[in-house]
Amino acid sequence: MIRNLDVSRAFKNSCLPEVVLPVCISACKGNKLIDIEGNSYIDFTSGYGVANTGWGRKELIEIAVNQLQKLNYSPPWFPTVEALELSTLLNKITGNNFAKSARTTGGSEAIEIIYRASYIFNKKPATLSLYNSYHGGSKFTINLSDNKNFRFPPAPTKNKYYKIPPPYCYRCPLDKTRENCDIECTSFIESSLKKHPDIGVFFIEPVIGSGGVIVIPEKYLQQAKEICNLYGVTFAFDE
Repeated sequence: MIRNLDVSRAFKNSCLPEVVLPVCISACKGNKLIDIEGNSYIDFTSGYGVANTGWGRKELIEIAVNQLQKLNYSPPWFPTVEALELSTLLNKITGNNFAKSARTTGGSEAIEIIYRASYIFNKKPATLSLYNSYHGGSKFTINLSDNKNFRFPPAPTKNKYYKIPPPYCYRCPLDKTRENCDIECTSFIESSLKKHPDIGVFFIEPVIGSGGVIVIPEKYLQQAKEICNLYGVTFAFDE
């Protein structure tokens, strides 16, 4: 019988993951993950966020199989009905704030497309983001993330990445409480934009996921948008 620990040790010796848990997952069902020894675990992370509808949903499997049998790939220069329907839906649910959407292979590429679009618009090359944030694994997005906090190896770059404390109410950087807080932490945004006029985009996770599931207050987001508009900076949500 293959054991969890055997696979975990072999995996650690042959791959470069962030963390290796002593569990080898071999199946899934509903909201549970099942390892090779038959143990089951409730998946509180929803498959790191990409399986929030649950595992093994028959109706979703049927849709995926039907699509694979019909058309499993199309080069980006060929329009498809499916791509049109998806982009139309995305544009609609954003409240008509966006005229177009872009298809990407994942989160890191999406962030880089936002950065390129912002630079085309305002010609400002630097970025602003929050400590505790995680934006992806590419060279650009690793530097945009709090790589020191996550212990990621540095990736040399000519880009300038500035970071400020997040509005973390549990560990407030200004020692405020919920009773006397007036979102003074937005002052970090304005002071950074004043000090670094080359900042062209402020990336933020509305809910900081990997950095502690920190929910950003709505008032902070509203004020951050107003400050970014004042300084001609793109305000970009990651997720």
